[in-house]
Amino acid sequence: LMKFTAPEADELDATENWVNRMYCKTTGACTPKGFMTLEPCYAESGYSIPLYLSFPYFMDADTRVTGRIDGVPKADRNKHRIYLLAEP
Repeated sequence: LMKFTAPEADELDATENWVNRMYCKTTGACTPKGFMTLEPCYAESGYSIPLYLSFPYFMDADTRVTGRIDGVPKADRNKHRIYLLAEP
């Protein structure tokens, strides 16, 4: 059984890891830390939907975003990591 895990939020953050700037939209700022934009997935079909993906409970997300959200419990890294199990 093989186990694949999602990268840490810092690895995806363009402000922390400059290589990821290539994923930033040319017409705006980069996606906040802890989020991945799904907008390009819809762009080919002609839609412009500001849709984002994050870890459960906004784990490791930018405090500028999480500071505006009430009622979400604090994530536990051991319980809320995203992983995929695959049998070769």
